[in-house]
Amino acid sequence: NVRTVQEGNIQTVDVQFIVDMSGSMFSNGVSGVPQFDNDRAGLARYALLQLLEGNTQIQNVEIITFGASGSAGASAWMSRESAIAYVNNNANWFDRGGTDYDLALRTAISAFGTSKPLPAGDQTYVYFLSDGQPVNGAIDNDGDGNQVSIAEWETHITTNGIDQVFALGIGAAPAAALNPIAFPNTDTVPGGAQDNVILVNTSNVEDLPDTFQD
Repeated sequence: NVRTVQEGNIQTVDVQFIVDMSGSMFSNGVSGVPQFDNDRAGLARYALLQLLEGNTQIQNVEIITFGASGSAGASAWMSRESAIAYVNNNANWFDRGGTDYDLALRTAISAFGTSKPLPAGDQTYVYFLSDGQPVNGAIDNDGDGNQVSIAEWETHITTNGIDQVFALGIGAAPAAALNPIAFPNTDTVPGGAQDNVILVNTSNVEDLPDTFQD
């Protein structure tokens, strides 16, 4: 939960969302999504909105959307209020093709260091949300070619003071593909289960929003 209390005060939090906008996010139906379309993309937007509206200590927000073949977008860092407007704007949410995790992480790394409209929060969280196996560009152990390695990703996290990275899978998203993205790596065995990898059942529309709030 972003509600972290220290010495009687609720800490402020900066949040970066990295959201899969591949075709399957739009082609797989989800019943009863409030305010948005009844698909996984609508469910993702609803979950983001619930988190933003319900946590006033969120300070700065950045939203990355990704697909494949170079199709990715990054908002500027913005206030919580501006992020709510961004989530509600249909023009920001569209089918970006396949699922390229490498593209998502490279975009997130590049965009992270841009200026923020408000003072930096006391903590920084990253939420990575996807519904499928990456078609190309999975994060790996060695960073062959242009792929982001686990070491490169975790160096970015620690260098920039990111406290936690949550990798959330909805639908058919495999935990094995999400494990290298989650942080901290609490495994005793590399490639094992990650505490911050969470798989969500889309049959209950409240599961994803509730997971964001836990």
